[in-house]
Amino acid sequence: MKEVRDWAKVAAEARRDADRLPFGQRETGLEEIAKRLSGVQWSTQTLRRALAALEASERLQAETGIAAADLQAYPLAAVEYASRLFRRDPEAAKIAIGGLLKGEITVAQLKRLDAELHPLDREIGRGLKARFRKSREKVILNAIEEKTGARLIANPLTTLVRKGVREGGEDPLRIPDFLSGNLDPIPLYGSVEYRRTVALIVGPYGDPSIYQSQAFDWVAKAKALLAVFRFTILVLPEDCPVKPYQYWRAMLRARDDDLMLLKISADSRGEFLEDPHAGRELDGRR
Repeated sequence: MKEVRDWAKVAAEARRDADRLPFGQRETGLEEIAKRLSGVQWSTQTLRRALAALEASERLQAETGIAAADLQAYPLAAVEYASRLFRRDPEAAKIAIGGLLKGEITVAQLKRLDAELHPLDREIGRGLKARFRKSREKVILNAIEEKTGARLIANPLTTLVRKGVREGGEDPLRIPDFLSGNLDPIPLYGSVEYRRTVALIVGPYGDPSIYQSQAFDWVAKAKALLAVFRFTILVLPEDCPVKPYQYWRAMLRARDDDLMLLKISADSRGEFLEDPHAGRELDGRR
């Protein structure tokens, strides 16, 4: 067995501190933990990546029997490649990871395998979302109820094809992954009597870089939906960066108690993110 690389040791030590952070203070707490790390100069984003990779290696051990310590002996990026491969194609991933551990393929070859599957992301995106929604549903719903008092359920309309409901496209009720209240149609014009709370899962994406490029689209959609929903909540998966979503929420002048960001951490906890821009102007303009 190879010696566990330093990144995994540092992440394991940081996780002990992160696990003690109070609810609602994880993001600011991680920034402080990153500053205090010994022997490395990590940004908060690198710390999040390392914590997520540590969790991914342990999850792969539980689901495949591949020893987490064996994977942790490789660079952080290698674990990320392995984790993404497993999310897309579990059987192919087990063969590739086994080849890496046996020395039959290199980390660079594992990266190429990961890259080759990127074009498939659109086709398998629904599968990724379905698995994420199922595995994190309880965490998401409990966090939302604790924050807002609203009890949401998985949206039964997301699996239905409702043709002709709207001449211009789909009914807004079909968009959220979770929602509160009944399924009475939303009127095309006029007041909305029942203002539901709804949650939308961002992605998930096999390629984490897509989260940033799609941040404006997700926040803009959630802001537009505030016309017919009381609260809209964007659920950010563990590998989704938070700053682009906080930035666009502020740029679009959405309040953090109307358009909420719920971050799912690597250890499957949910935390609502406050607006770091609250109370100050952006670029000198309102």
